[in-house]
Amino acid sequence: MGTVAVGLALQDTLSNIFSGIIILLARPFDEGDRISIDNVVGEVFKIGWR
Repeated sequence: MGTVAVGLALQDTLSNIFSGIIILLARPFDEGDRISIDNVVGEVFKIGWR
């Protein structure tokens, strides 16, 4: 039962780490790019593993 609780607690953190690694390897965008999602626009300042 404790293992399930730890697994659920770490789920978001591990997801963020793996997503960061995939972004670093795939390089879908670079620093300085402008990204628009729905009505929100942002600029990439730094890309890290987390």
